[in-house]
Amino acid sequence: MLRTVLYHCFGLPSGSVYPDDLGGNKRLERYVGHIEHQSGGQLAFPKGAIPLVKTHHPPAGAANPAIYVMRDGRAATASLWQFYSGNMPLQQIIKGKTPWGTWSDHLSQWRPWQRPQTLLIRYEDLTGNLAGVVDGLAAFLRREPVATAIPKRESIAEVDGRWVKPPSRWQDILPMDMLELFYRYNRPMMEKMGYLEGGE
Repeated sequence: MLRTVLYHCFGLPSGSVYPDDLGGNKRLERYVGHIEHQSGGQLAFPKGAIPLVKTHHPPAGAANPAIYVMRDGRAATASLWQFYSGNMPLQQIIKGKTPWGTWSDHLSQWRPWQRPQTLLIRYEDLTGNLAGVVDGLAAFLRREPVATAIPKRESIAEVDGRWVKPPSRWQDILPMDMLELFYRYNRPMMEKMGYLEGGE
């Protein structure tokens, strides 16, 4: 969704460290503003564009600016399970037996709340306070926005369904035993990042 905002609100396309990142869905690529790898593995950005590249990997160092999107760990876990179409057990995702570790591991590796030249964006603001996110991006990127809205998510979810899905609730996906397991691994970070203020 961040890449969609960058493209539609700032006219900035973006690439990915992962070749064929959107599964070859050309309509989705146009919606996101995706730049695919060339035959030599390079990303060719238009002249004057900021080279924006998506990654899930840990940071290579502190020198490069970054925009880190953080999502409620429960929702992120449910979303990853949906992305794998249920072929990766929830328990495996929660325990961090994935290429990215646990939800807390990833945040600990990036430390976006203190990493230099890093803009921390909450996914919940992307979906609920887009104007505020656009203002923050404008200041961080030093670019004036060309728009303050993006196309409706539902319209692209109809032609994709994997990378862009209709809205769902983690409460409908994580049973109580999996939720308790999630807290066992992630409660301190959930509290630190303000996701358990209600004492859940």
